[in-house]
Amino acid sequence: RSVLAFGGIMVLVSVLLTDKWLPCVPFLRIACVTYAMYPLESTGLHALNALGRSDIYLKLEIIKKSFGVLLLLLSALVLRSAMAIALSIAATSVFSVLVNMFPLKTLLGYRFREQLFDALPSLLLSLGMAAAVYALRMTSLARLPLLGCQIAAGAALYAGAAFALRF
Repeated sequence: RSVLAFGGIMVLVSVLLTDKWLPCVPFLRIACVTYAMYPLESTGLHALNALGRSDIYLKLEIIKKSFGVLLLLLSALVLRSAMAIALSIAATSVFSVLVNMFPLKTLLGYRFREQLFDALPSLLLSLGMAAAVYALRMTSLARLPLLGCQIAAGAALYAGAAFALRF
């Protein structure tokens, strides 16, 4: 879902917030990547809680938060860049997904490869939709009709492909 914003965010910001807000687009794109990781992260944590392993949940959270704070401090105090801070948050979300995969392998026998292959179809579908939405920017439509076309095309492509592939 957040991949739609990755492909059409520039037009969305331009239409809703005007062109003076276009410098925020790279930050919004990073936020889309960050939040695309959330379902993968939360699924593993819910599985741990369902197994009654809140002790492991707590340890994972301590590891992830420590890593996140370290990256945040590094990017804020050493690199002194808003972009570095945004990228550190995205890196922390990827790190969190990877850290959550370890206990699932040992407790459930759910290997890394299986977890990645389970997530891959949705990711590929989202990337295909994003490419189509992004390609619509090459048309000569005005901003508002373009935004409408991007939303309609993205929704139709994603829903149609998900239905056809029985996701």
